[in-house]
Amino acid sequence: MRTKILFVIICIVGLIIIAFYSYKRFTTNRAAQLTTEIYAVWAAQGPFKSGDESAKAMKYAHAAVRGIETIDEPIIIEAIQKHSEAYNANPKRWESIRQEALLSAKGEKYEKHIELARKYAAREEHIDNIVK
Repeated sequence: MRTKILFVIICIVGLIIIAFYSYKRFTTNRAAQLTTEIYAVWAAQGPFKSGDESAKAMKYAHAAVRGIETIDEPIIIEAIQKHSEAYNANPKRWESIRQEALLSAKGEKYEKHIELARKYAAREEHIDNIVK
């Protein structure tokens, strides 16, 4: 009787461990996939003249891939600002990253995302012109 209970407990613990690592692998793979999609949409909007221009494209790419509501998250705002600084610090490196990201810029999903990113850019440009 005790060995059966011990066996069941070991099986349950084993299943919990397998489920945890499977979930962890899934979320890691999903994050990598989203990053690839965002970078592809960002890359298609370049080349960029400055970190600010690149950061705007990154914001539009993020909004297109993850949803417009996500760009107001503090962590995303900070990441986009840091992207601008990183781009200005080494534009040649970022152009290289952009060229590499363009290699994965294909498919119907990508086309929809880039169209949406361009709409966000046009909308913001229109708003900026009204304010000026």
